[in-house]
Amino acid sequence: MPTVLSDCLIDGIWESLRDLETKTLGGILADDTRSSLWTDIYKLHYFLRSHEYEDGGSFRIDYATISKTWSGLCFEYLPLLEHAKLREELESVEHMLAPAMRHRFSPESGSLIDREEKARIE
Repeated sequence: MPTVLSDCLIDGIWESLRDLETKTLGGILADDTRSSLWTDIYKLHYFLRSHEYEDGGSFRIDYATISKTWSGLCFEYLPLLEHAKLREELESVEHMLAPAMRHRFSPESGSLIDREEKARIE
């Protein structure tokens, strides 16, 4: 149940961002409150993806946000050309936090992150 709720929270935050007018979103990470929110959303997303959540041998694809990479979410929820700057800002959250998150929460064997890394090596 916590995984489903977390997935719904992440999806809701992304949906609300997409629904805002693009002109009001400039410098989303310059605002301390919004920056903190997106930092926490990224951390939650990473944490959930770094753990193994299997259901009968396959990951539950109904976790709309957990099953996708952070970059994938940026493009899915902010697909328009007018979103490019915002998308880059949000992708930068991953670049800033991924090393520390990886150190703190190493991907478990069988987690989405683990599987993606193994697929890249092959």
